[in-house]
Amino acid sequence: PSTIDAGGSSTLSIAVSGATTIQWYTGATLVGTGTSIVVSPSGTSGKTIYYAIVSNSCGSVQSNNVGVTICTPGLGTTFTATPSTITSGQSSKLEVGGATGTATLTYLFYKSDGTFVGSSTNKKLFVSPTVTTSYYYKVSNSCGVTDPSPTITVTVL
Repeated sequence: PSTIDAGGSSTLSIAVSGATTIQWYTGATLVGTGTSIVVSPSGTSGKTIYYAIVSNSCGSVQSNNVGVTICTPGLGTTFTATPSTITSGQSSKLEVGGATGTATLTYLFYKSDGTFVGSSTNKKLFVSPTVTTSYYYKVSNSCGVTDPSPTITVTVL
């Protein structure tokens, strides 16, 4: 496939006749030989471009480029509640910072018991708990959903 999860692989193949060697590259780096290779791009997001050099006694020709995109959402590096202490009737803003992945990222917010609270594409959600409540989030995109984040607590006085 041209789109894979982080850590996944994709098979690249080329149909040729009369070739004596087929070498696959990304940039100037040789990554394999033959009519078919399996590639596993590194990283958690982005696109890696591959091409083949097909050779025989008459010369060499370069194939068209083919891209393999890693499409995995990633948890953010921060998760805050502002303010983290409220009185009943007030709101707290849950906010995620530093999440990664192929757009569009959707942030799914949950109570610690697994109850879905709401979703957002702008990294934040306002909550108004009536009792002290812990929350976590997940990030989703067209490729999947992350595991749950660590929890944060909104204390209600």
